[in-house]
Amino acid sequence: MKLGGHLATTFPISSIIDKKRILLYPAASGSAYLLSFLQDAFPGILRNIIGLGDKDPNKTSLRLDRLKIYAADTLAALRPDLVLVTSNSLFPAMREELCGQLGPDVPILLADAIEEYLAHEAKQSLLAQKMLGAPFDGDRDAPADNGWFHCMPLGGGRYAKSYKGVLTYRMLDQIRLPRDLTGKTVLDLAASDGFYSFECEARNALSVTAVEGPGWENPAGLKRFLHARSLYESTVKYHNARIEAFIDAPRHSYDIVLSLGIYYHLQDPLSYFAKLHALTNDMLIVTGRTIAATIHDPIHMPYDQIHGANPSMHTGRAASILLLSDRKIGKWTANVACLLDMLHIAGFAEVDVAFDYCPPGSFIASTAIVAHK
Repeated sequence: MKLGGHLATTFPISSIIDKKRILLYPAASGSAYLLSFLQDAFPGILRNIIGLGDKDPNKTSLRLDRLKIYAADTLAALRPDLVLVTSNSLFPAMREELCGQLGPDVPILLADAIEEYLAHEAKQSLLAQKMLGAPFDGDRDAPADNGWFHCMPLGGGRYAKSYKGVLTYRMLDQIRLPRDLTGKTVLDLAASDGFYSFECEARNALSVTAVEGPGWENPAGLKRFLHARSLYESTVKYHNARIEAFIDAPRHSYDIVLSLGIYYHLQDPLSYFAKLHALTNDMLIVTGRTIAATIHDPIHMPYDQIHGANPSMHTGRAASILLLSDRKIGKWTANVACLLDMLHIAGFAEVDVAFDYCPPGSFIASTAIVAHK
């Protein structure tokens, strides 16, 4: 299969500038980021945005107070001439849902595919900037499916279709990844397609090791990583291993350890952080979902308001909460205070919140924490 089949179908902002009734969907963090970008780069198009659609119309409005949130089942009455879906991972399902409501004549496009928006977010990536100057070879063999997790740069301003979309690049700022990693050794746990491994290499890391278990147990997942490794002419080392097994038998320590979106999948997060402390020479970067700071007492809230999470453990002071979850996405959900406590208990001397954002109307936040020994 040719690589061209794996490209996001991008389009310039000029191709939608004539649309007069643009609707954003859903009313979540993706819409907030898009509105912020448009306000700075293309303020003229804002007057054409008639509002946001969402299954929950009672969410707090995002960024621009004049925009109203409309219930999903009322959108046809608004007569939009374009819908921009701002959730990359849910785009296929949302497109099908919206087509059923609005009919086949209303274009439903992915906001992440706006060329200027993608280029703006990718500016943070040294890997993406390097690949801008690399020729795109559409005849080069690519993996046999479109299941990319990261929005991998493929050369010549082309990008792979992916689950994470522009969030792949936005996270670079959120996790405060140093721009110069000269002389540093890096361990990237749950590397998936390997974007952050290759990004660290582009930032001049001395050596980078990528570890992935479930994602590479499927041959297609490992094939995507190896394809990217070849495309970037990378020397990143890689281990096809479960994270628990890898950190239980460490062969080396690393200056920087990346633990992005892992802790809540593990059976014992505190033990996990203690083992990472032993592996880390300098800095650990942790990201994951957390209980939003707006929840004052989740122990006594209805379970369904915390996305099905069940109270399991209270660490002894009101600010630190860890919940056991039966959701498929993971086993645990902590609030930020609990994550900070666990990292301190694990032995890290300095622990700082780098990023913490909760979409309006949600009880689950996205958090990044940087810990130093």
